[in-house]
Amino acid sequence: MSFIEKIKGKSKEILRLDEVETEFGSGYRIIIKDGDSHRECNLIRDRYTGEWKPLGDPNACRILSRNLYDLGTPLVGISTSEKLKEQPV
Repeated sequence: MSFIEKIKGKSKEILRLDEVETEFGSGYRIIIKDGDSHRECNLIRDRYTGEWKPLGDPNACRILSRNLYDLGTPLVGISTSEKLKEQPV
């Protein structure tokens, strides 16, 4: 069973999860159910810096990042700017 199938099986709110390849790098695309609507996030690994960039709904990005992290993928799921905001002063 692939890790994408494992993630899909973990949560009923995940409607679709795909691996994607873009001009900026490879990554993942998730669509989640949020009430009566759908939310989408693309998590792309920048091919030049190696940094993961979340694009889309913050809640969907959190769900995707958390599930990838739980499965042991080398991903923290937050951008450098978010890391800096979370650091205590």
